[in-house]
Order: sequence, then C-alpha cells, then structure tokens
Amino acid sequence: LCVRVCLQNPAITADIPSSLRTEPVVVAAVASCHAMTTLGNGGGSRDIKSLVLRYNFYLNTLDSSLQTAEARSETLQSHYKDLVCFVKSLSQEERKEIQDKNQDWSADRRRDLQERCRDKGLL
Repeated sequence: LCVRVCLQNPAITADIPSSLRTEPVVVAAVASCHAMTTLGNGGGSRDIKSLVLRYNFYLNTLDSSLQTAEARSETLQSHYKDLVCFVKSLSQEERKEIQDKNQDWSADRRRDLQERCRDKGLL
C-alpha cells in the first residue's frame, strides 16, 4: 500500500516517466527510496543514497535504450531529457556528493554515455 501511495504522489514520481511507473524495477526502486527516506535517523547519508539510486536509474535507462537497436529517437530523447531534468533539479552540493559516492558510474563511464548521446544527436 505504501508503494502504491508513493507511486501516486507527484512529488515522488515527478522524475519518473509515466510509461515506466508500473515496471517492476521502478516499483522496487520507489519502495527502496521510500524506505530510505522514511527511516529517520542517519538522514543525510540515506538521502544521498536515494539520490545516487535515482541518478543511476536515469543513467541505466538511457544506457540500456542506447544499446537497443530498435529504440526510437523519441524514446532516446525522452530518456535523455528525464536525466537532464533530474540533474538540473540537484544542488551543486548534491551533484558533488553523487559523483563522490557513486560506485556504479565512474567519470569515464559517464563520458562514454555522453559521447554515445552526442553520436545519436541527443545533445
């Protein structure tokens, strides 16, 4: 029930494309983020973990779409826009913390993704 309420809350799902909100991985991510942000103690470290998970969700979604030969241009543009909107919503401090704490997406890997986006005309 908690996850269903979270999925219906625009403040929580604003950055998640509506077409993906019912995907099992998204439901699990929302549940995980909800749990991390409602546990209370240790707030700062839990908040940054949540941001890293959300950031990685956008990176992984875009990366996966770019690797799919059948991906439509509109889909790629939508995923890129979602990533950019999320990043723009972050403070400079949050961006720095995500870069420091993110173990899944190194600077080189992000640069490679950016180059592939440029090659597809998304930038």
